[in-house]
Amino acid sequence: MVDRHSLRFLIQIGAILGLTAGPAALLAQNFTVAAIVDDKTPRPSPWPGTFYPMTPATDGNTIVFNHGNSCAGCPALDSIWAVDVTGGNLRMLVGAGNPLPGGGQFSSFDLSPVVKSGIVMFVGFDGNSRPGLYAVPAAGGTVVKLVDTNTAIPGTPSTNFIGFDRAGFDHDGTTAVFTGKGSGIPTGVYSVKLDGTGLARIADTHTPVNSNSCAFPVQGYSRPSISNTRLAFLGQANNSDYGFHFSAIYTQAVSAAAPDCGGVPTPSAVNSLQGLPGASSHDLTIFDFGQMDNDTLVFRATDSYSSFGGIFAMNVVSGVLSRIADSGIGLPDFGTVGYLNNYLFAADAGNVVFQAHGAGGKTALFLASAGAIQRLAGTGDVIGGSALVSVDAPGSDAIAGAAVVFTGASAASAHALYFAAPAATAGPSILTVNNAASNQSGAIAPGEIVAVKGSGLGPADGVGYALDPNGRLSTQAAGVQVLFDEFPAPLVYVSQSQVNAIVPYGIEGRSSVTVTVKYQGAPPATFAVAVTDSAPGIFSADSSGHGQGAILNFDGSYNSSSDPAAQGSMVQMWGTGEGQTDPPGVDGQFANGVYPKPRVPLSVTVGGVPAEIGYQGAAPAAPAGLFQLNFKIPAGLPSGDLPVVVHSGAATSQTGLTVAVR
Repeated sequence: MVDRHSLRFLIQIGAILGLTAGPAALLAQNFTVAAIVDDKTPRPSPWPGTFYPMTPATDGNTIVFNHGNSCAGCPALDSIWAVDVTGGNLRMLVGAGNPLPGGGQFSSFDLSPVVKSGIVMFVGFDGNSRPGLYAVPAAGGTVVKLVDTNTAIPGTPSTNFIGFDRAGFDHDGTTAVFTGKGSGIPTGVYSVKLDGTGLARIADTHTPVNSNSCAFPVQGYSRPSISNTRLAFLGQANNSDYGFHFSAIYTQAVSAAAPDCGGVPTPSAVNSLQGLPGASSHDLTIFDFGQMDNDTLVFRATDSYSSFGGIFAMNVVSGVLSRIADSGIGLPDFGTVGYLNNYLFAADAGNVVFQAHGAGGKTALFLASAGAIQRLAGTGDVIGGSALVSVDAPGSDAIAGAAVVFTGASAASAHALYFAAPAATAGPSILTVNNAASNQSGAIAPGEIVAVKGSGLGPADGVGYALDPNGRLSTQAAGVQVLFDEFPAPLVYVSQSQVNAIVPYGIEGRSSVTVTVKYQGAPPATFAVAVTDSAPGIFSADSSGHGQGAILNFDGSYNSSSDPAAQGSMVQMWGTGEGQTDPPGVDGQFANGVYPKPRVPLSVTVGGVPAEIGYQGAAPAAPAGLFQLNFKIPAGLPSGDLPVVVHSGAATSQTGLTVAVR
C-alpha cells in the first residue's frame, strides 16, 4: 500500500494532478463584459428621463431590472423593464399607472424581480401602497396576480397577507415560493402556482419546530428558493437576521408540530449545531440565506465565535457538505476577505457569483465553478473605455449558467447595468484519445484514465481537478465537460491541448462510444472510439509511456538504474485500464476503506518471468481508475533494466517499460 505523499511521484506523468485538495484554483475562462443601459440611456417615449437600472436578473435570454429615477439621491421604482441579453428589444413590462389585475392601478414596485423560463415575478404596489405578488411574461403580456393583501393566509382564513419580502420570493417556471407577513405572523413561507392557483403554506408561526433550546422554538421562516421543484428556506428561532440564536435551512415543508423540548432539532438540511467545512473551531453556525441549484443547496453562513464564514454547499441527496469560498481562501487578485459584508451570492447550474469588498473601498465580483474561482469584474477594470469604480452585490437571480448580470458605477456613469458572458471560442477539436499511462491510442476500458488530445479543449492555462458535493472528482472544470456517450466523465486536468478524464464505468458492455468535449458553450467536438474489457497501461517515470517505470522500491525510494530493486524484494507500480472492478467502480470516487480489485485478475512478468503479486487493486487515496500492483522481483534474473509487462486476460500493457534490477 502507499499513501498520498508517495503518490505524488505520479504527478510527473500529468494524468494525476495533485491528490490532496488545496485552495480554489484560478478559473481560466475568458468573459466578455458589456454595458447594456446606464444613467445616460434615454427612456423610450412616453417615459421621461434616463434609466437608473437596479437589481437586475436574467434567465440567460432576457435581462429584467427595476428602473429608478433620481429623487434627492433615492430611486423611485416606477417601472420594470426587460431587454434581450444582446442589448436589443428594450421594453417596459409594467409601469406606474398600468392596470392592476382585479382593478386599480400600479403606483410603484419593489426591488429584485425574478425571471426564469421566460416568466418575471415581482412585487407591485397599488395606489394605497398595498403590496402584491405578480407575474408577467418576459416578452411582455398580461400581468397575473399571484397573491395580494386581499388574499387570506392558508390555515388562517380570517387573516390576510399584509406584506411580502423583497428578498423573499422565487419560482422555477411552474411554482412560486414567497415570504409573506400577516397580523401575528411576522414571516412565513408559502407557495402558489404561477397562474395564481394552489396557494399553500410551507411554514409559518403556526408550525413551530424544535431548535436546540426549549425556550427558542423555530417559528420565523423566510428567504425561500426553488429549483426544479427542490425547495429550501431559512428558519430562525429569533426571527431576525444575524442574531446569536439557532437557525437552520429546511428543504421540506414543515408540518404543524409543537416543540416537545427534547433538545433535538427538527430535521433540516443544515443547522446551527453543525460546523462549517474549513472552520478551525465551532460554536454556533449562523445562516443568512440559501439557494437551491437542482440537488445542491448553496448557502451563506458564519461561525458566531470565530467569525469564519463564506459560501458553502450541500448535496441534499447525499448530505455531503463542501465549501465554495470563505474567509480562509484567497481570492484571485484580491486576497482574503472577512465574512461581514462579503459573499452575497447567486447560484445556477453549478456556478456561483459573489461580491467581495477589499482595502481602499474596492469591490469585485467573482465566479466560482467546479472548485475554481475567477474574478469577473471589479474596481479598476475598464469596460467600454471606462474604468469601473465599484460593482454592486448580485441579486438572487443574477446568474444563468455562467452568464452574470450586475450593476455598478464607472468613471463615465454613476450607475449602469452590465452583462458578463463566456467569450465565444472557435470550439474544441479532438485528435486522439490515449491511455494516460502508456500514451497509446486504441480501444478504451471502463475506468481507464485517458488523455484526450487536440486543440481548443479548455483554458490556455491548465486547471486541476475539483471535488463535487459528494467528495468525488467533479465532471466539470473551468467550463470543460467530457461525455462518453451519455455518461459525464470525472476530470483530473483540463487545458487547451489536453484533457485528462476517467472513462465512466457505465460504458461497460458497449462495443464503441462517442467521446464529446464541451467547452464554454462552443460547438462540441466528438470522437468515436472502440470499447474493450481491459486495456492496461503502466505509468512511466517521465510520463512518456516507455523507459523507466514509475516504480517504488521496497524502502520507498524511486526505482532507477542508480537505485535498482533487489531480486526477491517487493516493489510498487501503478497503472490504469484494468476495466471493471469488484465491487463495481464508482465514477470519481476516491479509494478509502474499500479497495476494489480488478474483475479480471492481473499478472506481471519481469524479463519474461512471472512475478508473485502481493496486492492488486485500487491505489489508496486515489480516484477510481488508478490501480496499484505490489509484486516481488523474481529470483534468477540478470541485472539491469528489464522489461515489465502487466497482463489482463489477453490484453497486455505497453512494451518498452522497464524496472531496474540488481
